[in-house]
Amino acid sequence: MQLYSSCLKYPGGIALKLDSFERVDKDYSEYADELLGQGHIDAAIESYQKALEATPTLIPLLTKLAKAYESQENWAESIGIYQKILTIKPDTAWAYIVLGNAFYKNGQIDEAISCCHEAEQRKTIAPGVYRVLGNALLKKEQMSDAINCFRYSLELKPDDPNGYLMLANALRREEKFDEVIQCCHQAEKYEPVAPPIYRLLGEALFKKNEVDKGLESYRKFLDLKPNSPSVYVYISRTLYQQDKIDEAIDCCEEAKKQTNISPWIFKILGNLLEEKEYISAAINHYQKFCELMPEEPSAYVSIVNILNRNNMLDQAVNYV
Repeated sequence: MQLYSSCLKYPGGIALKLDSFERVDKDYSEYADELLGQGHIDAAIESYQKALEATPTLIPLLTKLAKAYESQENWAESIGIYQKILTIKPDTAWAYIVLGNAFYKNGQIDEAISCCHEAEQRKTIAPGVYRVLGNALLKKEQMSDAINCFRYSLELKPDDPNGYLMLANALRREEKFDEVIQCCHQAEKYEPVAPPIYRLLGEALFKKNEVDKGLESYRKFLDLKPNSPSVYVYISRTLYQQDKIDEAIDCCEEAKKQTNISPWIFKILGNLLEEKEYISAAINHYQKFCELMPEEPSAYVSIVNILNRNNMLDQAVNYV
C-alpha cells in the first residue's frame, strides 16, 4: 500500500500510476473505494473502470461505479450502468428500484414509475419501491396515490425518518397540517438532527397559527443549518403577517449576518421599518433591494410609494 499513498494526495495522479503497475481487478476496486472515501470521485471512477476491464459483468463492481456517478449527480451515467446490470441479470429486483430512483432524479418520471412497477411484478416488497414511486407520482400531481405509497412504505419500515419526511411533504401540499406535524414528530424520534424535519414542522405550526412553537422549530432548523436565506425570508414574512413587527425585524437583522443573504430580506425589512415610521432606514433598504434585484418592479414601486407618502416627490421621479 506504500505505492498508493502518494496517489491519494493527488487525485489526478492516478492516471499516471494505474498504467505503470500490474494490478488485479480487486486492487483497482479497493483503491477506488479508498479514493471515493476521501472524496476523489473522478479518480475513483477511473479506478472502478480499470477494474471492470478484467471483470466487465461483475455486478457489485458495476454498482459501485454507478454509486460513484450518483455522488456527482451524473444520473445519465448511473442509469446506463443499472440498465447494463439488468441485461446481465434481468430479474434483479433491487436494480429496478435504484434505476427508478436514477430516472426520477434525472427528471424521467414515467420511466421511474415503470421501473417501480417492474420491481413490484418481481414480488419485491421493499419500502424503497414505494418511496421512489411516491416521489414520482408526486411529480405528476397524483397526490392521493403518492400519499398512499408513502404510507405503505412506512408500514414496511416504520422506523424510517425519510419515509415520514416524504409523507409530511406530500401532506403539506394537501394542506393537512395536523398530519404533517404528526409525521415530523415521528421522524424526530429516529433522526433528531435532520434539518428538514424542523423546517416542515415550523411551516405546519405557522399554518396552524401556533407561531411561537413554529419559531422554536425554525430556530432548531437554523441551529442545524444556519446559512439558509430562504428560511429567514419565510419566517420574517410570516411574522410580518402576524403583526409581530419587532420579531420580524430581529429575524431580518439576523439574516443580514449570514454569508448568503436573500435580496428579499431588504425588501421585507424596508416594509417593517416603514411600519415603524423609520422612513430614512426604510428607503435605504428599498434602495439596496433595487441594487440587488434591478429587474424586480416591486422594488421601485415600494420606493415610489414611500417617497410619495412622505412628500418627497422630487426624489420619486428618479424611480418611475
